[in-house]
Amino acid sequence: MILLYDKKKISSASDRLIEPTLHEYYPRSRLTVRTLANAASSAQTWREILAFHGDLASDDYVRYVHNYYRECHQQYGASWFYFDIVNVLYAAAKLIRPKHYLEVGIRRGRTVCAVARAYPDVCIHGFDLWVENYAGMDNPGEKFVRDELAAHRHRGLAEFVSGDSKETVPRYLREHPNLLFDLITVDGDHTESGARIDLENTLPRLAPGGV
Repeated sequence: MILLYDKKKISSASDRLIEPTLHEYYPRSRLTVRTLANAASSAQTWREILAFHGDLASDDYVRYVHNYYRECHQQYGASWFYFDIVNVLYAAAKLIRPKHYLEVGIRRGRTVCAVARAYPDVCIHGFDLWVENYAGMDNPGEKFVRDELAAHRHRGLAEFVSGDSKETVPRYLREHPNLLFDLITVDGDHTESGARIDLENTLPRLAPGGV
């Protein structure tokens, strides 16, 4: 920002400068892709995610990715440049401190807990069918996820809506016409048509500067 000074005549004999006024030549700060990439792949982020996994209720998949993260981090150190849903969401939540987070596809809550771990005051709006044995993995349900959030010291609202997101998300958004989300994850129906519908339903509610 540049400070502009306006002169104001207060008498016929003298002038003085009034208080500087702010003129915005550029938009307010926005998170750039490069900034998010740097934060998500930083050695500090990976150390924090490994600690986060240590507090997460584990299953075969969590153990697998935890070992993968640890081995790569140990071998490549700060040079390791890698992205997946967890480190990107974790870094985004730390950087933008979202007030409202929408997630389609909760399952055991690893990603929603990553967001809560990064910014415990976030309000969570989650949608899931809670299908048992989803993709060959257990899907223990809403109470399990709430217990996980509590273990990661989440302080904000946590609201979960059960059912098909193609129906529940539009209905929820109609019921909350002014609600915008600073952070959105679509990780439910993995078919091309299903994912497209979820994206088309949610992205119009992404807040300016959101991710």
